[in-house]
Amino acid sequence: MKRFILICLVILLSCPAISQRKTDRKELGLIGNVKSIKETSYKEVEKFGEIVKEKDRESYFGYDFFVTFNKTGNTIKKIQYLSDGSEYDNNTLKYNRKGNITKHIWVVNFGSVVGLVSSYFVYEYDKNKNLLSKSLFKKDGTILSKYAFTYDIDNNLIEKDYFKGNGKLESRTKHKYNNSNLLIERNLYKFDGSLETKAIFKYDDKGFKKERITYDSDDSIISKRNYEYDINGGQIKWPIYGVTYKYEYDNIGNWVTKTSFVGSEKKHIVKRQYDYY
Repeated sequence: MKRFILICLVILLSCPAISQRKTDRKELGLIGNVKSIKETSYKEVEKFGEIVKEKDRESYFGYDFFVTFNKTGNTIKKIQYLSDGSEYDNNTLKYNRKGNITKHIWVVNFGSVVGLVSSYFVYEYDKNKNLLSKSLFKKDGTILSKYAFTYDIDNNLIEKDYFKGNGKLESRTKHKYNNSNLLIERNLYKFDGSLETKAIFKYDDKGFKKERITYDSDDSIISKRNYEYDINGGQIKWPIYGVTYKYEYDNIGNWVTKTSFVGSEKKHIVKRQYDYY
């Protein structure tokens, strides 16, 4: 259980709000003034000669969720749900007039155990609204972990350091960009400064990522992934699991149905419902 909680903390610290210059709404690739989004999923199975919907979301699709955005496009409420419909976690965020986060309360629930992890984040920004640090504290004020960020003159994130609660540097990630400010290289270093992995990215003429190659510390290839998109920019191929997607869109241009296939077999259907300002 402790290991699971630690993984959750690392994932959450890695998530939204690397910089408030790009809103959470844009991070999700949403079009228009979306006020809220509800995402649910299911798979179709045959039982007694009939096709029925069954709730069973695979881990690589993430969690079902409900998100509410403020008018500027940043998250003010996010709830994630387990496959049985119970609440996994609950995030509440508040902002100041500059659009910087002033309060972020995070509560994780495991089944019937409500509020097993209840904590809060503290954020620091520079004058360009770049996030300089994101620290996670227990309810009693004990620091659990911290991320520190460094940017270049174009406000691109070039370094991310992860510290344990005792202040010990656990890992460092360095980024490189091309002239279009697209990420082309990411190097992950261990606490002792040695290289752990290197990832190289390539893009198409529209700026969509088309290839990612990950190398081990000895330059041997760990994985090579190719990406494909439909005319609306929806990713139609998930290279890790051999999954392909088919989308349906609303009249604004946001997808409302995403159906995944492995080969010709339909695996999962994800639905989105939007509310607009």
